Amino acid sequence: MEPRPRTPYTYREYALLPEDTRRWELIDGDFFVSPSPGSRHQTVSRRLQYAFMTQLEATGVAEVFNAPMDVFLADADVVQPDIVVVRDSAIVTERAIEGIPDLVVHLS
Repeated sequence: MEPRPRTPYTYREYALLPEDTRRWELIDGDFFVSPSPGSRHQTVSRRLQYAFMTQLEATGVAEVFNAPMDVFLADADVVQPDIVVVRDSAIVTERAIEGIPDLVVHLS
């Protein structure tokens, strides 16, 4: 007997995840989780965000977002990059950035 193919998870299940200090992402229908970032990570992220804010957002070129912020790419693909830059405000909704951003920064 062959195993039944797995049904990928979707945004519906993703939206039911607990709000905790971990970064949950949905990639190709599978869940991935990361622990809270450390102090060095936060320092680098904050400095990059400040640079993007002063150069891009303050000048009206783009909007800059920081984690946690869902980036909805498809029903089975929702990620939370550290920093997201968006020039087209039409993809920014109340629930997420729904589409492909202009820049994504994911620090490790």
